[in-house]
Amino acid sequence: MKINSLLLFISGLLSVFYTSSCKKFLNEKPDKKLVVPKTVADLQALLDNNAVMNRTDAAFDEASTTDYYVPEINQPYLQNEYDYLGAAYTWQNNVLLNHPKNDWFNLYNVVGIANTTLDFVDGIERKSSNSLELDNIKGQALFFKARAYLKAAFLHAKAYDESTADQDLGIVLRSTTDFNVKSVRASVKDTYDSILSHLEQAAELLPVISKHQMRPSKPAAYALLARTWLSMRNYKKALYGDRKSVV
Repeated sequence: MKINSLLLFISGLLSVFYTSSCKKFLNEKPDKKLVVPKTVADLQALLDNNAVMNRTDAAFDEASTTDYYVPEINQPYLQNEYDYLGAAYTWQNNVLLNHPKNDWFNLYNVVGIANTTLDFVDGIERKSSNSLELDNIKGQALFFKARAYLKAAFLHAKAYDESTADQDLGIVLRSTTDFNVKSVRASVKDTYDSILSHLEQAAELLPVISKHQMRPSKPAAYALLARTWLSMRNYKKALYGDRKSVV
């Protein structure tokens, strides 16, 4: 009897040891080069990734419309399996779906960076010396996220119709970087409500003039708000907005 009790005790100790070891192992970074953003400069560096945040934009909408015309004699040059914009022009679904960096990837890559910034910005201690910078960073992240959402809505959701917006399928709205949170499609109404909310917050937080031309500003937020209202066919708000002045 005593032997059985001793074995159970030893088994319990081993279980605690292995559980603790596994937890420590899982907490370790897979690569020592990986860093967690901890400072204002770290977060600004994420948003200053110009190649991703500004230059790698979605283009399927323009590539697949009739805004321009490629003569038929030149269309064979668009049959390249690596030319996904050419595939969009000729509506080759197999190429578009299999391309590793399609428009969905490009847009939600921006959303992911914006969410990372938003996840960490509130964890930085706010002081009188950094409060404006923190507001600016949060405003930038909200602007970039809203811009990506609006473009995704143009590509992957029905046009806004007030009578059916709460029933029509919109896009996936990600509010966190936690991959355990399941992605689901929101309604068109919720999609546009999210975009408007993000831009209204951004307009309050961003400076009138940004320190760099690649960073969003207060006028940029109001301009994108106007574009959003225009796509919702609310022309009065698109023209006048909810505020009398940008400054």
